[in-house]
Amino acid sequence: MQTGDLNLRAIAAALREVRDEPRSWRQIEELIKTPHSTIRSWLTARSERATE
Repeated sequence: MQTGDLNLRAIAAALREVRDEPRSWRQIEELIKTPHSTIRSWLTARSERATE
């Protein structure tokens, strides 16, 4: 994994969490130029680690 990937993960997580209603996956995809399927897998893995 590259450092840039870690930064994008943090940005994606922040974009989902900082509003009353989370931004859509598509909106985040457009903002950080990363496929929404990748973003979803990052954030799903992150939430699974947090519950362990």
